Amino acid sequence: MAVGNIKGWFSKNVEHTDILSMKGICYVERSGIAYTLKASDILNPGDIVTVTNGGSVAVGSEDMEITVSDNSILKINDIQDGKLSLSVLQGEVFIKGKADKVKEIVLSDSTILMDDGVLLISSQTGSATAYSLLGNHKLTRNEKSESFDAGEYVLLLEKETDKEN
Repeated sequence: MAVGNIKGWFSKNVEHTDILSMKGICYVERSGIAYTLKASDILNPGDIVTVTNGGSVAVGSEDMEITVSDNSILKINDIQDGKLSLSVLQGEVFIKGKADKVKEIVLSDSTILMDDGVLLISSQTGSATAYSLLGNHKLTRNEKSESFDAGEYVLLLEKETDKEN
């Protein structure tokens, strides 16, 4: 029964997102326990998805698809009223969908509010880039906001910290 609770077998009333397609080996970490993801699994708030070399996984619904490429890590922060809040922790994520399906996308210390459209996000150690392929999106960082349209991108660099000698 404990394994079933962790794997989400008994969480039918919890808002979740579906696996649309999967290639290669992917893992999900739920409640501190990691296991191999299967195409029939669902993803709950708090789940961390890791895609291994050569793999990919697409999650979402009819109106929204999030594709996580190989060597990437995505966290499902929250799901409220069918709207997803995500964190791209590492790698590349392609997001296609409607604004009413994606609440926010978190990159390090920044937040992107997605409009109807398409975003490509790349998050590597020390930097992240969000490319707008379609739509107008809003980036908020340090209480400042800016919009970026189709054909534009934003580059985020981690802050350098002062080191004491």
